Amino acid sequence: MTCGRRRRSGFFDWKAIEKYRSSVIGESLAQHNLKDARDLVVLATGNAYLQSIAGAARVETAQAQVETAKALYDKAAAQQQAGVAPAIDTLRAQVEYQTRRNS
Repeated sequence: MTCGRRRRSGFFDWKAIEKYRSSVIGESLAQHNLKDARDLVVLATGNAYLQSIAGAARVETAQAQVETAKALYDKAAAQQQAGVAPAIDTLRAQVEYQTRRNS
């Protein structure tokens, strides 16, 4: 029974509404994906920077160890020359210095 009124079948287009909702969710998802990608780039860049700082610190440490071994060798050699240290101490210091220098 229509009671003289015409029924509008296209008043609410549920497919269009669902399509709109889906596009809003898709846009939000794309924005989150973009943010995640940017965060990943920042994280990777920061990691590379910290790795380079750590590498530089390792180089400085190795150089300091070589310099320390050289100083200890020079001291042991001088003490041996003065007759206050045995030759084995000079040999140990020399081996340590050569090991540090070659590594």
